[in-house]
Amino acid sequence: MLPYHLITSAEQLQDLLPRWRAAQILALDIEVAHAHQMRNRKQTVSLMQIWDGQSDHIWLLDALAVDTKPFIEEIMASKSVTKIFHDALHDLHTMKCVRRAQSVVCTLAMAKERLQPRCSLKALSANLLDLEIDKQYQMSNWATRPLSPEQLHYAALDAWVTYHVWCKLSQIPIPNPGIPVDPVPTSR
Repeated sequence: MLPYHLITSAEQLQDLLPRWRAAQILALDIEVAHAHQMRNRKQTVSLMQIWDGQSDHIWLLDALAVDTKPFIEEIMASKSVTKIFHDALHDLHTMKCVRRAQSVVCTLAMAKERLQPRCSLKALSANLLDLEIDKQYQMSNWATRPLSPEQLHYAALDAWVTYHVWCKLSQIPIPNPGIPVDPVPTSR
């Protein structure tokens, strides 16, 4: 089981921001409380998973308990910290920081660019890391508190896997550089 640290206060977040600003790389993932699970009926980021690829634990930021704005402004907008996501556009859109995010790498795009046969995080984990991950908690109720130990472990594992998938994909050459991954068909 991966060790993790749950961040549930603004003070804890403020204490970690300098550490994350100094990191070269952060692997990130989010879990979402879906609209039908929320009183306000709006899809909401419930948990942010953060790992620097070196620490002995994954940080899990409870986005329902802590305002994530300082993280968005200081870390996501930083050009000096590379942020690695799987399906970055989806996560950045959900986090409402598409325009502010800088230095973002997407393992989904990398996998497509390197012609991987299946590009889901689960498939890449199996193919590149020889690790089968159980995605049963992906659609669990992320709005409920407290989150179960199983949900927290699942969330921590996603950040760990994202980092290691990025490491493996970085070693695979791009077969046809300069050719778009999903070319737009031209009309004749």
